[in-house]
Amino acid sequence: MTEERLSHAIMKAQALVRGDRVALICPSGRPASASVVQRCLHLVEEMGFTPIVGRHVKSIFGPMAGQDAERLQDLHSALEDESVRGIFCISGGWGALRLLPQLNFDQVRKFPKVMVGCDENTSLLSAINTLTGLVVLHGPNLDQIKSRYSFKKFVAATTGKEPLDTIKCVDSADDLFERAAYAPVSGIAEGTTAGGNLSAVSSLFGTPYQPILKDSILCLEDINEYNGTLDRWLTNIYLSGRLKEVAGIAFGSFVNCNGKGAENSLPLEDTSEEMLKSTNRPSCFGLKFGQTKDTNVVPIGIKTRLNSQAGTLEFLEPALI
Repeated sequence: MTEERLSHAIMKAQALVRGDRVALICPSGRPASASVVQRCLHLVEEMGFTPIVGRHVKSIFGPMAGQDAERLQDLHSALEDESVRGIFCISGGWGALRLLPQLNFDQVRKFPKVMVGCDENTSLLSAINTLTGLVVLHGPNLDQIKSRYSFKKFVAATTGKEPLDTIKCVDSADDLFERAAYAPVSGIAEGTTAGGNLSAVSSLFGTPYQPILKDSILCLEDINEYNGTLDRWLTNIYLSGRLKEVAGIAFGSFVNCNGKGAENSLPLEDTSEEMLKSTNRPSCFGLKFGQTKDTNVVPIGIKTRLNSQAGTLEFLEPALI
């Protein structure tokens, strides 16, 4: 099992600097339009990097950016090109999970790169962290960067050699109109960050790629899902016994996750309360990360402290070198 091969992430990529070449790829869904790809290219240029757009990002296979082999080719090309220092995902959707059996994990180990993405791309990044020890960045896909706040946080996360700023439920006066910390279980916990998108994380269970949750701070978020589905995914992790192994659980944004017309459908923070209390691990809802307009980046694989009552996630080491 993965726990026998790797107890925690031990490999870090070099922080990006101005002028570095970064690959823009779509391991999952196709971008909404060609203009979205162009906007993402300009965003990366504004960050000071040199974007290299994957050959197949505008290919079509159902909702995915081309056949599995095409999406995998773009990923492998980025991994094998030593002049490319980072890999940014353009869009989410679904399809990255299908690439894992053919992914060259040895190439990831050979030349570690800064890797950023979320949504379905969580399955790709989480598997890489589990099997190689590379610290990866759970941050917005490029097509989700739609505010100066998220832009600055993305740049800081990909270029910084110091621990990232503490993520708070409320870090500005405006946040008071949107969120507040809610702690089903109060307390302080330290552990190694794991997780990302809830649907992608739960899809990895029962596979060789499932994340190592022992002594972790499990970070979870999602978007556009039915409350009952979210409850099913979290219950799946709970029934596996792994949820009781974590040090703490940090919940980010759950954008447009609701009852989808079902009047008696409760949000995840209500349906999960009994499960979370039974684990007796500090847990907190409302942290400022996930697929929302103003979001932070969560490095996966570094030592972190969760204060559930205060609603803070403090990073205790740098994600990059």
